[in-house]
Amino acid sequence: MAGLTKQKIVDKALKLADQHGLDQLSMRKLADALNVKAMSLYNHIQNKEALVDALVEAVVAKMHWQDQGNWYDSMMQRGQLAHDVLMNHPWAAHPLVSRINTGDERLLYVNNTIGALVDAGFDYATADHAWNTMDSFIYGYTQQAINFPFAPEEYAQSAKDYVHMIPKERLPYLHQMTVEVMEQRHSGINEFEWGFKLVLDGIQTRWQESQR
Repeated sequence: MAGLTKQKIVDKALKLADQHGLDQLSMRKLADALNVKAMSLYNHIQNKEALVDALVEAVVAKMHWQDQGNWYDSMMQRGQLAHDVLMNHPWAAHPLVSRINTGDERLLYVNNTIGALVDAGFDYATADHAWNTMDSFIYGYTQQAINFPFAPEEYAQSAKDYVHMIPKERLPYLHQMTVEVMEQRHSGINEFEWGFKLVLDGIQTRWQESQR
């Protein structure tokens, strides 16, 4: 391919990873998709590990948020944006949390997160706890959403299909929750915003208590 660049390689690899998953991505498959010889990729990307790092950088570049004027709203936007981006790139959460932060985008992302908290008055230790607590919720919630066996529109029917496995006599509360979903009085959908606000409210309470 004339004018092959690292950016073109990463853009194509990102599409392939989104379509088929990271495990199915190889340098040879990527070269085939670009209509080039596999060896030509190595002039721009050292190996698959370097390619994965570049892909994670490309994903994190989409996760930078706008300052909302206060730390709570800024972190709310940060969390929602991170969740949305990772849902669009469902392979990305694992390499994002399992690789050392060395890329420029990742380092800037972490720096800006810490800065938003410290500038609001958090000490560095509290900012570190807050940042990691937020990200634990974001990544955990997103992974569960990606891997959950039913789509939201299937919840009511799935509840009907499985309610017989939840005897009312032995598991009364779980049984009734299943009935609530089955009869569509409750959607069964756990909203990201609801849970993440709970996390932020908890951080805010702990921070305020530490200021007394």
